[in-house]
Amino acid sequence: LAEETGWRGYALPRLQENHSALRSSVIIGLIWGVWHLPISLVPGANFPIELNLTLFIVFVFNAVFISIIMTWLFNNSGGSIFICYIYHALLNTSLFGAVIKFVNLESAWWGKMYYGTVIRGAFALLLVAAFGAKWLARTGENPLAKTSS
Repeated sequence: LAEETGWRGYALPRLQENHSALRSSVIIGLIWGVWHLPISLVPGANFPIELNLTLFIVFVFNAVFISIIMTWLFNNSGGSIFICYIYHALLNTSLFGAVIKFVNLESAWWGKMYYGTVIRGAFALLLVAAFGAKWLARTGENPLAKTSS
């Protein structure tokens, strides 16, 4: 819960005051991906297989794509971090469910990381194309702007 409270609840609205939704997502995604590096260096703590540079680069790309998707969720839900909590939990739970069914953990993890990153990357690009980089929102306007009465 603390991750989404910080990344989406605190950082994202502030970044979007001065940057597009896409740029804000990329900034958060890069920081978020690298933020996992210390725990990733502890064997088995973040990755169930030995960390290497290629795996970590794929992981950071994955974090950027997830960040774009979460910005879209956040902006189109009126700034709800609850939906981001749910999506994050879904990702973590589906990862466990997908990986545990395989005997060869390394192959399963690589498959999950590679295919998951490709699928999330394609989805993130579709969201940007469909909703625009500026707000990643259905209205094409700032979805978090306070309306004055």
